[in-house]
Amino acid sequence: MTTTAIDNRRPFWPWTCLIALVALGAALRLAALGQESLWSDEYFTIRTAGVPTLREVLHLVLTIEPHPPLYFFLMHGWIALFGSSDAMLRLPSALAGIAALPLMFLAMRWLIPGRPSAALVATFLLAISPMHVYYSQEARSYSMQIFFELMAIAALAWGLGPSKRTSQRWMPLAALGVLMAFLFQYYSAFIWATVLLILWLARHQVRRRTLTASAFIMILGGALPLAGALLRAHGHWGEDTPFLPKSYGPDLLYHVSRAQLIGPWYSPFATEPSIWSWIDMVVIAAGLALALIAAAELWPDRRGKSRGAVLIIGLGLACMLAVPVAVSFVKPIVFWGSRYLIIAVPVVVALLAVGATGPRRRIGIALLVIVAAAQLFYLHNYYAYRQKQAWDTVAHFIDRTAEPGATVWVLRGWNAPLLQRYLTTNHPLQGANSVAEVAARPGAGPQYVVSNANLSDAFIACKIPIAFTQIIATHRPGQELWVMKIYPSAATK
Repeated sequence: MTTTAIDNRRPFWPWTCLIALVALGAALRLAALGQESLWSDEYFTIRTAGVPTLREVLHLVLTIEPHPPLYFFLMHGWIALFGSSDAMLRLPSALAGIAALPLMFLAMRWLIPGRPSAALVATFLLAISPMHVYYSQEARSYSMQIFFELMAIAALAWGLGPSKRTSQRWMPLAALGVLMAFLFQYYSAFIWATVLLILWLARHQVRRRTLTASAFIMILGGALPLAGALLRAHGHWGEDTPFLPKSYGPDLLYHVSRAQLIGPWYSPFATEPSIWSWIDMVVIAAGLALALIAAAELWPDRRGKSRGAVLIIGLGLACMLAVPVAVSFVKPIVFWGSRYLIIAVPVVVALLAVGATGPRRRIGIALLVIVAAAQLFYLHNYYAYRQKQAWDTVAHFIDRTAEPGATVWVLRGWNAPLLQRYLTTNHPLQGANSVAEVAARPGAGPQYVVSNANLSDAFIACKIPIAFTQIIATHRPGQELWVMKIYPSAATK
């Protein structure tokens, strides 16, 4: 008589694959981290966090910086320890982006425990996500915001997924994670509201003391950033972006999908009507179809084992789409800008992973191949061309071309210190906000103007001779830098 031994050991292959995916994500986020110049938003990090004292940091946050203080406090200490080179400034964001990958894996493992492939697909999609890679290489708070958002989602999955834990700690952990995200970025208010609602719906699953502590953490801790967000938003939303519509409708879904599937700034496909614009639409359609397959799979099980997944993924996505749309009817809201759409990354990734690994997996895998191929094509272009605005290239051009002592004008004026960061020659540097301002202060001899637009017609209108124009390509289409040599002293009076 023979007996068959039952192997109760857990399979190790998902964890082995996780290590490989984290390594892939780390390679993408650390590659060429300091190769390209900072751009204006990243310079603002130095301006705010690089001052001598925390008191000065807080003063700048309260007066000119439109984001919460926690990131700048962190970067103040980081700069003091490691300096402010381009790579060092971006490294905290890269580390937060890498650390988010295992959190994505754990969240999906706890939400759908019987399907390890869904966790691995989600981790893979996050590892190659154009949005997540881009902002993991930017010296701003967005990558850390996503890390803490995923911490909150993983805690909710731990407590509300099918593999519920006896520990009650998941609820305060979720509250703490989303509060930290809120303190890093005001747009986490949408995630904060989502988690607060989920905690209320799950109030019967925990002790009253746990619920009270979690609510206390969220409401009291979130009151200050919420007040700051409303104060900042009043009278300011959309003022610097007049091209935005007054409010958003269903087109927001298109913008969210495009940002997640194609990339934050640069589409790998042309925007003008052509075969490539059709391929662009095919990729977006494939992503939306994959998300719909996931929604169809989760919805019938809303009373069964997938209740936690429906609650977390469904409510999270609904809040991220519905709240900005509703708010935009009151005030134009700068939500099309990709930096704010990053908050949708975790739930969109989760939906795509569910759709690609469910009962309709053949269709799901085919759609996933289209989406993944487009994202990898985006990353190829991302590393092949400029990653940020090319101020280092402009500085090198001026160092090589400009006569000794020639004045350099920078339009817009706030970018002047950023160009100064990369110049090695000694040129008088002036900031200006208009061609008229340059014309009103003519200097002797040749001068150079650096701008984000071709200002030739404006200088000709002011009767200022132009010697030549040089275009410096950047990673973002339509965001080239222009260098013009002018002779304002020769203008006809």
